[in-house]
Amino acid sequence: MPRKKTYTLQEAGRKLGISRSAVYEAIRSGRLKAHYTVIRLRSWAIDALDLRAYEVSAPHQSAGKKTAHRLTVKHLVTILQSYYTQPA
Repeated sequence: MPRKKTYTLQEAGRKLGISRSAVYEAIRSGRLKAHYTVIRLRSWAIDALDLRAYEVSAPHQSAGKKTAHRLTVKHLVTILQSYYTQPA
């Protein structure tokens, strides 16, 4: 099964364990890269690599949101290696 290349706000929130509005706030503040597209019903699209590299901020973790684990460099390297070594 092919991997997703982009995620919507809701999908990104689900993967990160935070709300859709928290994802939007991260985009608005420049902490998470995304681009606005009219192809997917005028919505934000977040590239898979940008989503994997994003770390949920401490305030969101301590505010009772679902906690997402913090990404270490070693973990990111492992994710990227598995992403690029899997058959298409």
